[in-house]
Formats: sequence, structure tokens, C-alpha cells
Amino acid sequence: MFYEIKSNFDEEKLRTLARSGVTWVQPGIENLSDPILRLMRKGVDRLLNVRLLRNCRELGLGVIWSILYGFPEEPSEEYDAAAEIVPLLEHLQPPVACGRIRLDRFSPNYEQAEMIGFRSVRPFRSYAEIYEIPDEALSNLAYFFDGEAPSSATELDLEKLRTAVKRWRARWFDEPEPPVLRAFPIDGGYLIEDSRSVACEPFYIANEAEVAVLDLCRSPRVDKDLEKLAARLSNDAVESALASLRSRGYLLQHGRRSLSLPAMAGKEEVDEQARADFPFGYLA
Repeated sequence: MFYEIKSNFDEEKLRTLARSGVTWVQPGIENLSDPILRLMRKGVDRLLNVRLLRNCRELGLGVIWSILYGFPEEPSEEYDAAAEIVPLLEHLQPPVACGRIRLDRFSPNYEQAEMIGFRSVRPFRSYAEIYEIPDEALSNLAYFFDGEAPSSATELDLEKLRTAVKRWRARWFDEPEPPVLRAFPIDGGYLIEDSRSVACEPFYIANEAEVAVLDLCRSPRVDKDLEKLAARLSNDAVESALASLRSRGYLLQHGRRSLSLPAMAGKEEVDEQARADFPFGYLA
């Protein structure tokens, strides 16, 4: 089975889906930029989107998602910023592609196109190639629409991100095994295996303080939450742990919030054989 889901699904909801026979999900991730996600009115942010990708990797759920661009007044520099974090995410399922936003009938982008800032909304050109009917009738029948978005990102603005995504996908689909960043519990710590292109070392043993930070940051945490660890660990231990984890790329930091990136071993609910029955079918 396959479901479209919101990208703020927590681990327990995902586990329930996996145990119910769901093997693939399509979350509404759409972007890795907080300002652009706000423009899209997604109700989530970058770290929640990455948390979902990490949790799906742990559970064995396949993920189908895309990076969308082309929104009115979007800050185009955000796509370069997204490209910079891609190497940290190589162990997570990559997007299908980076594509310009499509306006679907019944979606807010279509129903409220003028208010959001889309102009000259019209049916996809392909409709007119198939149906020889008046434009007004075509607009009443169509489901997919194009629209012009003033001050939106250009193809050139997406160049770095497209290149980064291409490398990301190559690591997953052109190599025998996709890269990993996973943590194995051992006596009082974690053995972390890292085969990403940014890996500092293939294996690392996280100490007690580093384990505490990684566990706390399973969901995005602000710096004040991390300071509370000093109640049972020293301030120096917490600061040292944060510096170590960030330098190794085990934490994704955004503003004053941090998210743990390693996938925990031993949580898999869906195996590779179950994922092989791709829910969309295949193009022959």
C-alpha cells in the first residue's frame, strides 16, 4: 500500500503505517527552505522534513518526494543554501527531481492563485494538443495548470541544487549500496557508521554526552533544551559534545535549533523485498 502524508508525521504514526502494510509514502516535503516553505504555507520547516526522511530510513519506508520551485517572490538564494546541506543528507532518500510548481485544480495555489501571486493561469499546453475545444471549455475540464510567478527562481538559480541532487541520486542508484549514517547502541554509547561523501571517518564511537545530545535531538531542539543536559552532565561535556557532533555532520543545525541525523539501527519494519513492489508501477 502507498499513502500521501503530511511531512510532520511523527515516528509512531509512521511505524503504524509500516506495520499496516504500507511500504512507500509520498510526504508533502516540497522544499528544504524555511522561508519558501512559509510562502507555500506548508506548516512545517526544514528540520521537520528532514526528521521524516530520517525516520522513514530507519523504518525501511520508501519515500517519494520532490523539490518544487517557482513561487511568487521566493528568495532565490535559498536554493544555494539548500544545496550546501545536501551532502549531510546523502544517507536519506533523495528527491525524484527539482521541478517548477504545477497548479492543480482544487489546490490553494489554483483556487487562490491571484491572492498568492500567480498570474496568467492557464491549462497545461498538452491539453490543447489533445482536445480541439474552445479555451473556456478546456479551462473547465483541465486539472493541471501553468501560471506565471513574478520574481520567482530561474533555472540558473537552481543550478547548484540540481547538481547536488544529481550527485545525491547517483550515490543511491548508481552504486551497489546507498550511503549510510546509522547508529548502533553499544555499552553506554553509539557506534556510528558513516559512508556519506562528507564522512570524517567510517566509524566513530559516541560518548555518553554525545549520545545524550543525539537522543534529545531526535526531534528539533532549541539551544535552551540542550543546556538542560548540563543538569546531569557538565557544561563542558555538553559543549564538547555539540562541537564534536556538528563537526562530524551528525547534527543538522538551523538557526538555534538542531536535529540528529544518524538513523538508529534495529528499527526496520519494512524490508527491501517489500519495497521492491513500487506502488507507482514501472515505465516499460
